[in-house]
Amino acid sequence: MTMITDQFALEFGLAPATFRGDANVFITGQANAGARYWARGAGDMVIYQDHLFVRCTNAQLTARLQQDFAQTPGQWFFKWSTLRQLDQLLHSFGWQITNHAPFFLPKGPLAKPTEPHLRLIERDEIAAFRNDARIHEAFAFDDDDPDLLGMGYFEGNQLKIVAGANQNGRYTWEIGIEVLDPAFARRGLAGMVVRALAAEMQQRRPDWLVVYGTQFSHMRSMNLAIDQGFRVGWTELMFSPLRRH
Repeated sequence: MTMITDQFALEFGLAPATFRGDANVFITGQANAGARYWARGAGDMVIYQDHLFVRCTNAQLTARLQQDFAQTPGQWFFKWSTLRQLDQLLHSFGWQITNHAPFFLPKGPLAKPTEPHLRLIERDEIAAFRNDARIHEAFAFDDDDPDLLGMGYFEGNQLKIVAGANQNGRYTWEIGIEVLDPAFARRGLAGMVVRALAAEMQQRRPDWLVVYGTQFSHMRSMNLAIDQGFRVGWTELMFSPLRRH
């Protein structure tokens, strides 16, 4: 299985060993081909193994970020006082924080559940769901990040829960999950669908890494990932120039 450090190395233009080092790293550069969605913008900060890895397209801003945060422990970076300091620094350059989130990785090989209501949705079948107004997260319907595989929980021919995986990075594919019928929520079924899809993904492409992203405030989503054999792999923050209207 490809390690996430291979993906980070591609995105930052650094050796994979850099991400096993003991220092915060700051570089100036454009996003590289094959980067994940979160790593394609003007500014990206990955917090991995208690260290910061920061890329920015503005050399002066990179220098200030390094000056202010070179010694900041990554595990405490999302304290509000530090985020406020970052926000103020970015605004002084005409930049802003645009998002931050945790990303989960499987702890190891996942066992696929045996459940007759589960059904694979192959790549060539995904387009049939494009007009389903209930689906916003499971499938991207985006040529840049193509949907490759889905897993549905069906009651008869009715799709009740759906998870999808799209290629998001050269070595990574990311899962999205949606409960389409509220009657099927909070019954442990969404987690089963995620695990079934992730296990199938691992079997089909052992050289790619399964990624599950969510938001810090989404407790059910984070607990779902943990319950299904995932753990937090890294956290990430995007920042970019302020839009001028």
